[in-house]
Amino acid sequence: MKNKIIVVLSVIALMMTGCRGAPEKITTTGVPEAKAQTANSAYIRSTNHVSETVYSGENLTPALFDYPFRRTDEGYVSNRELITNNDLDDEFYNSCVKSASEYTKMLFGSSYEDILGDQDGFAEAYESFYSGGEVAHNDDEYSKSEYARKIIEWYVDNKVYAEEDFETSKCMMYEDSGIYFLRAAVHATIHSETAAEGFKELYGVDIKDGEPFTMICEYEFSPKDARYVRCFYILGINR
Repeated sequence: MKNKIIVVLSVIALMMTGCRGAPEKITTTGVPEAKAQTANSAYIRSTNHVSETVYSGENLTPALFDYPFRRTDEGYVSNRELITNNDLDDEFYNSCVKSASEYTKMLFGSSYEDILGDQDGFAEAYESFYSGGEVAHNDDEYSKSEYARKIIEWYVDNKVYAEEDFETSKCMMYEDSGIYFLRAAVHATIHSETAAEGFKELYGVDIKDGEPFTMICEYEFSPKDARYVRCFYILGINR
């Protein structure tokens, strides 16, 4: 089956998706700002969605709990249910974290110098995170390799050096309609004088060159194979 990543407007999220047999999607507009909060368990415990998790007081970015968990009319299994019923295998969870963190580092933690040294390797690594298909951005369609080149061009043309820190927890994974979702906070800084405009074109997020920001993201995985990031969503940004 040919998968796609298509850009569409979403009310709550910037999305790169290939969900449930539908075309894969990227949304590049309409991303709300996450609430700026001090990381503390008291605030987290007061949020509307913490009761659906097994959060136990660890130091996490509170905005992780500011967004409702994705659910359909049937098939939603909360994090609390997954953990309580021993339905979340440690090996699978750890594999999802590995794939999500490596994918994130490629997008938001690379440098133009390293990419220039091995452009083909970067493109191949990017393509390896998707099991097949094309990339459609707004009204234009690209192969995976062509879209990888767009990312490479953004890094190289703007001489970008990007830093990121990936933060998640086992209390941030849940299931809906047989698909697993991992939520994470991505703390990033894009070092460049000209990269902000291109960043918004690629990801739908307004940033300022050289200033740190945090994105609340979700990654979607098939229960059969955690090597592939089926979907990538940016739920919000906190500057």
